[in-house]
Amino acid sequence: MEIFLGQNPTMPQRVTKSKLKGKKQQDSNTTTAELEAPSSPPAPQTQNQELLQALEPLLDQKLAGIKESVTETFQLTNQLQWMTDADQRISDLEDNLDKAETTIETQQHET
Repeated sequence: MEIFLGQNPTMPQRVTKSKLKGKKQQDSNTTTAELEAPSSPPAPQTQNQELLQALEPLLDQKLAGIKESVTETFQLTNQLQWMTDADQRISDLEDNLDKAETTIETQQHET
């Protein structure tokens, strides 16, 4: 039953020489690797590039919707301005027509 349950807590763990030798080699390899390439945080520029690459599709997607909305708003603003100008011209023409009608009526009564 000990085979299936793992190591028996009453029996000490057996360590073979090959395991110890392998562990020492790993430790020395790790130490050498740490000395050769000290662990330093990634350069900020690299982090920024990675962040930009991750966020770029999301930002493009969001900004495309905003750009579309701004374009529509700009078009509506232009159309509204055009209609306001046209309304003002029509109002001016109506005022001039009223003045012209009054002048014509006055001239007709005088003759």
